[in-house]
Amino acid sequence: MDEERTSNYSNLPLTFKLQSGFLPINFSLDTETRANQLIDALRTTVPNLTNEEVLHVVMVNQYMVEHIISEGIIFAANFVGRSRQDFTSATTAQFTVSTREAHLRSTRPLDTVAAEMRKHSSKPVLDFVDLPIGQCLTVVSENTYTMPRRITGQQEPTTRTTRQIQVTIPILGHDKIAVFTLSTEFLRDWQDYVDMMAEICSTIAWQDHSSGTIGSILDGLN
Repeated sequence: MDEERTSNYSNLPLTFKLQSGFLPINFSLDTETRANQLIDALRTTVPNLTNEEVLHVVMVNQYMVEHIISEGIIFAANFVGRSRQDFTSATTAQFTVSTREAHLRSTRPLDTVAAEMRKHSSKPVLDFVDLPIGQCLTVVSENTYTMPRRITGQQEPTTRTTRQIQVTIPILGHDKIAVFTLSTEFLRDWQDYVDMMAEICSTIAWQDHSSGTIGSILDGLN
C-alpha cells in the first residue's frame, strides 16, 4: 500500500491508505473527461481488452459515479486492475468515504446504527469487528439496477448487480458516523475485494494534529 489519503474535511478527522491501482474521482470533471481517463487506465492495465469490454466498464463506472454524487460522498476513487481469476480481464471497484448524521448512544453507539440498518433490510449481513481505530460495524449488501440500454447501444434494458461492503466508524460526541464503502459489479473477484477492504481498514487512524488529542480533532466537527 503506497498511497496515503489525509482528509482535509472538517467532518472527517481520519487518515487512510489505498493500494496502488486506485484513481481518485474528480467530481468537477465532465463525463467525457472522466471516461477518457478511465479508458486510458484500462488500456494501460489490461491492454488486450476488446472495445466492448472497455465500454462495459466505462458505463458501469458512470452509473456508480452518478450514484456517488447523489449520495453526497466526500471522497471517492476507482480501482482499476487485472482480475486474479482471469488475467485476460479487467476488474474495477469504487471506494467511497462519507459522513452521516446518527443518534448515537455513548455506551454502545454501533448498536444504534445496527438497529437502524435492520429496520431497512430483512436480512442484513452485518458484524462487529475490532480495528486498530476501535470497534466498527461491517455490512455486506447487494443492489440490483437496470441500465436503459445495452453496452453496444441498443435500446434494450439490462439488469446488473453490485455488491458492497461498508465499514461504519462512530464519531462520538457529535452524533456522526464515518462510512467507508467498497463496491463492485465484478462478483467473481469478491474475495479479493474483501481482502483489499480489510487491508484499507487496518490503516484508518485519527489524524495526528499538533495538539495530539482526539478531543481537539473532534472539535472540528462542530
